[in-house]
Amino acid sequence: MITEYRVQDGFRSGEKVAFVTLEDYSGSYSFRLGDRDYMKLKEKLEVQRFVILKIKFAQVKDGRVFVNVNDVIELQEAFERFAKSISLVMDVMDFRPEDLTFFRTVLERNQGNQKLKFYIKNMDDDSKVEHLEVQSMKHSVNLNGDLIKEIQLLNKYDFYLN
Repeated sequence: MITEYRVQDGFRSGEKVAFVTLEDYSGSYSFRLGDRDYMKLKEKLEVQRFVILKIKFAQVKDGRVFVNVNDVIELQEAFERFAKSISLVMDVMDFRPEDLTFFRTVLERNQGNQKLKFYIKNMDDDSKVEHLEVQSMKHSVNLNGDLIKEIQLLNKYDFYLN
């Protein structure tokens, strides 16, 4: 998520330089965008926006590393471009008939091309009981923010994007 974003005048008249701070669970990273990159990407930069920065870096002989931000990919676009499947982990001792109803409804509302996989585990001893791939049942989903929100609202399943 972009937590800081500011623009200031560059060294040359009319040029702009942007400073962007990106944070995730592992830490905080700051980037400087020169005028050309800033002008190309400014529509995608905004505080509190969830993004992925595509970067290119080069190390010069004296050991310094230069990083260029080539693209800013919004999370929604990243789902469409990179996510191939979603894996849900469920506790075998907490699986109820209403869970089946929930997934049937979610599958109908979010039909698409990505795989949905279920991992049913016994959370008490962390043993895997069964692994089911819904893809084999001729169902697939459209991985998007709405689907993720629906799953998160239940606060019942761990999930992983693959």
